[in-house]
Amino acid sequence: MRDAAVAADFHRTVEATKLLLGDEHPDTLTSIYNLAAALLDLGDAQRARALVAEALPVALRKYGRAPEVSRHLSAWAEHLGVPVP
Repeated sequence: MRDAAVAADFHRTVEATKLLLGDEHPDTLTSIYNLAAALLDLGDAQRARALVAEALPVALRKYGRAPEVSRHLSAWAEHLGVPVP
């Protein structure tokens, strides 16, 4: 139960961050990365993959490969079997 509550908190954080900063802001992308990690910890690799697959192209297009958020999302993509563009 506690783990599900943590994931729900991450989800609310992602939604609030999107509303406040927009879909392409690095803090939004970091929140998505954190939510994907929480979902993976809960055994929901499918949803984690979907989040990373959605966020990674945005990070790479907007910020390139060098920034931390892009590197983290790329590493998760490789770990989860998501093609890295």
